[in-house]
Amino acid sequence: MNLFFGSKKKKEEKPAKSLGAEAADTIKRLRGDIEALEKRRKYMDAQVAELEESVRDKVRKKDKNGAKMALLRKQALTKNAQQIDNQILTLENQCLQLENATTNMTAVRAMEQGLAMQKKIAQDMNADKVEQLFDDLAEQNDFSNEVSDLFAQNADQIGGDMDLDEELDQLSAQLLEEDLLNAKTIPSSSQPAAATAAPASAKPAASANLAADEEAQLAELQAQLNFA
Repeated sequence: MNLFFGSKKKKEEKPAKSLGAEAADTIKRLRGDIEALEKRRKYMDAQVAELEESVRDKVRKKDKNGAKMALLRKQALTKNAQQIDNQILTLENQCLQLENATTNMTAVRAMEQGLAMQKKIAQDMNADKVEQLFDDLAEQNDFSNEVSDLFAQNADQIGGDMDLDEELDQLSAQLLEEDLLNAKTIPSSSQPAAATAAPASAKPAASANLAADEEAQLAELQAQLNFA
């Protein structure tokens, strides 16, 4: 038969529901059963009310047998209504217990997930890793301090160079002063002998020329020092 009509397709298996989903379906079904029982109870209340009115009517009509039958039916319905009340109460209690169990299950699963994550974190962050981390931090701090010390030493060297420059300036000033003194004490060999017989009025001009020569020599020495 399979050759002519082909093989039947297998029904796709539905994925299994989780306990939470099954519990939710069960609670929903219980709520539906409770609602159906409440409707049944309401219908029975209406029947009991009708039988009570029938009993009164038959008593007025002196129909004793009819009144008894109506009263028996009323008692039976009342007893059945009490049973339905007990059923509703039982289902409501079961529904509440199931809801509490579902809540507890959700809380327990959340705690399990939290504990599993804590264990995972603990495995990734053990005492050895923390100790190694502190060692690495200390090593980096030492390196930073060493670099800072090197910069400080370089700054000290720069300061030392500045002291040398100051000392060199003082030496240059001293040499300049010595050169000026030497220039004043050296006689001029290029002057003619007749210059000694110059009149007294020529002495201020000679002094002025000497001062100009000294200033020129001073400027020349200063330029040489600055160039050095």
